[in-house]
Amino acid sequence: MRRALLAWLVRALALALLPPASADVIFRVPEVLVRPISGTRSVGIGPSNVSRANDSERWSEPDVVVQYEEYYVEHDVSTADARKAAALLNLEDIQATRVGCGVCSQREMEYCETRVLADHCCCERQFLPEPFPWLPHTCYVGPHRCRPLAHDCVRYVRLRDCCCYKKLAERWKSILSKSSRVSVGGVSLLLLSMLLFVAHL
Repeated sequence: MRRALLAWLVRALALALLPPASADVIFRVPEVLVRPISGTRSVGIGPSNVSRANDSERWSEPDVVVQYEEYYVEHDVSTADARKAAALLNLEDIQATRVGCGVCSQREMEYCETRVLADHCCCERQFLPEPFPWLPHTCYVGPHRCRPLAHDCVRYVRLRDCCCYKKLAERWKSILSKSSRVSVGGVSLLLLSMLLFVAHL
């Protein structure tokens, strides 16, 4: 009994420590099209609203057509790869701003918080050098051409380099270094608790 329990615990620990399998994810977004009703209906509060004017009259139901748009992974940066890149990142080498950038407005800084990654996925595909190797993300591509939230890719690049890059680099280096310590501590705690449990048996 103890051997079977110990074997089960070792198997569970091995599965927990294995990295998750990575594969392109394809998902489908439904678009529902409702065609107008072809028949006529009486509208009002008269007697014709209670019953049909003609019993042979058929009330046609709307035709509902569901179409799907498929999206696939164009490129991604896994958490493990981002953690490695963050470890090599030297924040002192990154300038706070570049020549000709000027001061970034509050609105531009909010863009860095909420929209820059969406525009990165729209403007920079996998054949270009990855500007955010230390930021875990997945970019999807669909059948239609995307429109940058910054209105065009030239403006996105300016905002990325002038306002967002240093701020995001500092934040994600901090986040990934903390999460690395937590995950190592969590695995150590799991191993210690399992050993204590087995010793108790």
